[in-house]
Amino acid sequence: MKIDKLSLPHPVLGLGDDVSGAYQVSSSVKLGKERITVIVNHGLANATIEKLMENDVVRFCTEINCPQTLFRESFTTTEPNQTIEIDSANLRDKVDVRFYVTAKQDISGYSIAGANPDYQGFTFEIAKGDVLAYGGSTSFIAAKRWEELKSISSFLVIMEGDKEEQPFEIYLNSDKIIVYLSKRDYAIYKRASKNGFDSIFHSSIVVPALSYALQQAMTAEGSPYENLKWYQVLEFRRANDKDLEKIEWNPELAPKIAQILLGNPLTRMLNRIENIIDTSFSDEF
Repeated sequence: MKIDKLSLPHPVLGLGDDVSGAYQVSSSVKLGKERITVIVNHGLANATIEKLMENDVVRFCTEINCPQTLFRESFTTTEPNQTIEIDSANLRDKVDVRFYVTAKQDISGYSIAGANPDYQGFTFEIAKGDVLAYGGSTSFIAAKRWEELKSISSFLVIMEGDKEEQPFEIYLNSDKIIVYLSKRDYAIYKRASKNGFDSIFHSSIVVPALSYALQQAMTAEGSPYENLKWYQVLEFRRANDKDLEKIEWNPELAPKIAQILLGNPLTRMLNRIENIIDTSFSDEF
């Protein structure tokens, strides 16, 4: 269920200014080959809902939805710390997670401490499953392991274009960022990539392509790329990569962000060139 923009007939904690208090949720994800674990901490601060929780009338609800596999399930608990394990086969690409407090049973004559004055003097009939508090939402990319999301292949692919000679082109409206090389350049790229020159290609092709994609994503009106896998992977990296925590996400810093995402490819390229020079120099003697 999506309630972010809905107006419900009864006051909901965490939805606009309906109720004073707080329902704050933090979560983390552990990616595994067989299982994906979602760890949730529910932080509730409202006397009415806390009392209902103690009496087993309401419960915390974590809803997990994967559009790609059509997996959708709600996991409930009365404990503030919740651990959810899901078979990895049930989740693929972007997974949406939302947090609620829901009624475990019908509640007659419901009113809540700290309600907006607009609700003063009113009581409400709450049905089983109704939302009483909203803790927001998050998302993650379902992969077998974190390293998969750090791989360039998770968000970008280099392909052969249809012209013999041309500057490379970048296409963003697909699940992965596509870099099209000319037929001649692509043939050289394929041959050289089999001989340990990947770091050079990362600096000369992938860095500018990723920088461009980041700039476009940051400046585009609305969210035209949000349903594409490359965008979702980069957003997940942004939220979970410690190296990006203190970096401001703006177009001017796109080249710097691209280099961090790629693990400083310039240094790797220069080291590779230095090795080539040293090897060539040694061969001369």
